[in-house]
Amino acid sequence: MFMRIGWGRVKPGQWDAYQAEYEALHEGRAIPGRIASYLVQDVAHADSGFVVTLWRDVADIEAYDKSDGRKAMMEGLEQFFTGQYSVQLCRVVHQEQCLPEAAE
Repeated sequence: MFMRIGWGRVKPGQWDAYQAEYEALHEGRAIPGRIASYLVQDVAHADSGFVVTLWRDVADIEAYDKSDGRKAMMEGLEQFFTGQYSVQLCRVVHQEQCLPEAAE
């Protein structure tokens, strides 16, 4: 299992619009091999955040990266970006399931 962690900064004051567009572009989209996806806003810097995705394997990530769906999604979001970003691909080496009430 693999996790991709992307960090980026959006233009000042644009987080809410970015989040709304991100949610609209991702709503109801099943992507082969993607297990989970999270859009996470930085508490200390409201104009930056992370996209954390969990994947079955690297081949699924590579296929998604080359897909028309990803290209269209990025075109819809690039208006918000400042150009500051980084992406890390990580192999999950330990997984622990938490109790449902721990997430509340």
